[in-house]
Amino acid sequence: MIKQQVSLYFKNGSSDKEYHAQLIEDNGDHVVNFQYGRRGSSLKAGTKTKDAVSLEEATKIYNKLVKSKTSKGYSEGESGAVFQSPDLADRTTGVFPQLLNELRTEAELMEMIDDDNFVSQEKKDGECRLLKKDADTIGINKKGLAVLLPNKIESSMKREGTVHGEIIGDRLFIWDIRSLEGKCLETKPYLARLAILDGLEFGSNIEVVETAVGKEAKLAMLKKLKAENREGIVFKRKNHKYKEGRPSSGGDVFKYKFYKTATCRVMDHTKGKRSVGLEMIDGEAIRVGKVTIPANKAIPEIGSYIEVRYLYAYEGGSLYQPTYQGERSDQDETDIGLSQLVYKAED
Repeated sequence: MIKQQVSLYFKNGSSDKEYHAQLIEDNGDHVVNFQYGRRGSSLKAGTKTKDAVSLEEATKIYNKLVKSKTSKGYSEGESGAVFQSPDLADRTTGVFPQLLNELRTEAELMEMIDDDNFVSQEKKDGECRLLKKDADTIGINKKGLAVLLPNKIESSMKREGTVHGEIIGDRLFIWDIRSLEGKCLETKPYLARLAILDGLEFGSNIEVVETAVGKEAKLAMLKKLKAENREGIVFKRKNHKYKEGRPSSGGDVFKYKFYKTATCRVMDHTKGKRSVGLEMIDGEAIRVGKVTIPANKAIPEIGSYIEVRYLYAYEGGSLYQPTYQGERSDQDETDIGLSQLVYKAED
């Protein structure tokens, strides 16, 4: 007997998906099952309970599953409209972050080091996040959707305004400010916005990132970040205005990663092992290998989006020496294109 069930939908660009879940009672035992896939196609099925559990435990599992999907933008309406949350109301904010273009070569990296029009900062290993504080305090992810923030971060924002940074756990590392006390700051030169940030007081869970100005300082930062095995370095034009989105090429803000990463989708689970199959999109879904999930991390469910670090890729998409980084709640099918990959140079 079905005790609870839900049908959820998600539509964004070319992504059009459905997800169904049921809490089922059978002779006093309980299981949580699910089905998912592209709308109109054959759905894959699975279970969150390999063994039957109590009603209390099954309810926890079911509620957690539904919450994980709605937090990623799924809704109960077949239109795929953004989920309506009692905490965040309409999750569509109409506000989007400025995104970085990627530098691919050492030559491009050194051009930024030499160019005095650009400053540098550390590339943090987290998720893009805007924090907007007025009557309420909300986070906004890279898709422009409102997301909950840890209480410690909310309380660390002392004044009304909107700041941009990257969230790692319960800490927010910020590098830009868009507004303060109702005044828009986006048209001010970047160094002027940084000066405003440096003059503000934040609680212990918000930190303004260090900025290096000048060739010697940028070079010193580059060497330090590499020595400490950090993710990468960011370059921003000194006088640039804040612009939402990512330009198709060029622009004012760039990132250079010291190691390669790609967003993939979990294709399947390897039976009896802590590894998952990976797929990416190039017109159609393409398998790009497997990755082992560390024992201290939960195995991500099929259909979820994860970040994978790798040494290089072979033509066709297979990843060499992939390492699991974690789940990406802010990504969808539009973010897993095969064009992300950097391929092994031919001998």
